[in-house]
Amino acid sequence: MRTDFTENFMKCNLEIDMKATDNQIKIIDRLIFIFMIVFVLSLTNSIFVNQLGYFGALFFILLRWFLTRENQFRKTGLEFAFIWFLTADLIAALFSGNNPQAYLYFSKRALLIPLVYTSIIAAVDLKRTKIYFKLYIGASLITILIYLFFAYKFYIYSLYSLEQSGPSIFQYPITAGEITSFTVLFLFAFLVNEKVTLRNRILLAMGFLLSLLALIATYKRTGWTGVGAGIIFILIMRKQWKTIIVICLIVVALFAVSKNESRFEAYNFGNHTFKKIFILNTNGRAKNVLIENDKVYVSDFNKGLMVFKDTTLIKNIKLPLPIVSLNKWTDDYYVGYSIETRFFLLKKTGDNFSFKKEFITSGLTLSFAISHNYLYVLDRDSGITVFKNPLNLLDTVRYKSFKGYSHINASSNHLALFKPLNTVTIITLRNGLPTKQVLHYQDKSK
Repeated sequence: MRTDFTENFMKCNLEIDMKATDNQIKIIDRLIFIFMIVFVLSLTNSIFVNQLGYFGALFFILLRWFLTRENQFRKTGLEFAFIWFLTADLIAALFSGNNPQAYLYFSKRALLIPLVYTSIIAAVDLKRTKIYFKLYIGASLITILIYLFFAYKFYIYSLYSLEQSGPSIFQYPITAGEITSFTVLFLFAFLVNEKVTLRNRILLAMGFLLSLLALIATYKRTGWTGVGAGIIFILIMRKQWKTIIVICLIVVALFAVSKNESRFEAYNFGNHTFKKIFILNTNGRAKNVLIENDKVYVSDFNKGLMVFKDTTLIKNIKLPLPIVSLNKWTDDYYVGYSIETRFFLLKKTGDNFSFKKEFITSGLTLSFAISHNYLYVLDRDSGITVFKNPLNLLDTVRYKSFKGYSHINASSNHLALFKPLNTVTIITLRNGLPTKQVLHYQDKSK
């Protein structure tokens, strides 16, 4: 009698535990679904929210594995490639000139690899996969419409020529371009599918054109190149050879008619008029000019530092990396600035420049200025960094309160900070250092 009672009691407890476990698993599955929705909705508009969605889904997938002992991770065939990729990245980090930053990037890439498996596990069936995809496309198109609105304002205020890129709304333009390229390719793939109805084809064409326009508006070639290669690959898979030939002919024609010019022009200003003195063409990509005494220093992206006297090239100085500008810091020291937002300290001896050191700031550098023999570097995310001495690059002062600005200018007594479209801030200098804000103007009509 007691034995039967014990068995029934244990069976009852087991059933309760199983029900409790089943309820827990159902809750975890719902949470995985919710976090994946957050992930797909934020793919094109918020890196922070996107990471919350991804790591939230990954956490609950691992928790489910722990509770059920059921391994949902399956081989994808990419494991060998992932191992080689991480090995190569780790070796590159070991030999990097900036080990802490290289290890940080390595860890970020390693943490993103489980995204492949997380997405496969979360897409439990075709119905769930369609939900994720439709939400992604819908959120992406809404983001694209918002981006196009700001890109239009960017265009009418002639900021493309000033910034040399599209607006930075949700991410940096280069990131926005790369993310938007996926939307363009997805929509194009469905657009060329013969099984699509006329109504859906019209909707797909509208979405494709909007996303393509947003991609162009980022003004970044990485996204453009990726989309071009992706479209060709899709057409090859669809065996649409005629379309491929037409596209290739258009590309060849564009290259044939387009002209790359690299030149600088000298003007004389007198009697309130400009008079052109001479024009010099270069074989590279001239980016900036520094005039000092009777010499002209041209920062050429392809050719290095070109030194002209009158109209004659007298020297071509090769540097470790291409620079887009050269500026005088002190009597003997100059600063070269690369397109990768790195600075090069150069020492001038006679007519020669010798490379001394490379240095960077802690944030994303957008602009810099020199005054009082001080170098003022403006970072979008970390404010102003003042380098006081070229012989001691650790002698710096940082002002983190001036974030979000895009340009800086310096005079003998003031710093001027600018935000795209509508904001100007003037700061007084004392002994070369910012002390007091004397003007903050914001045009709220823009």
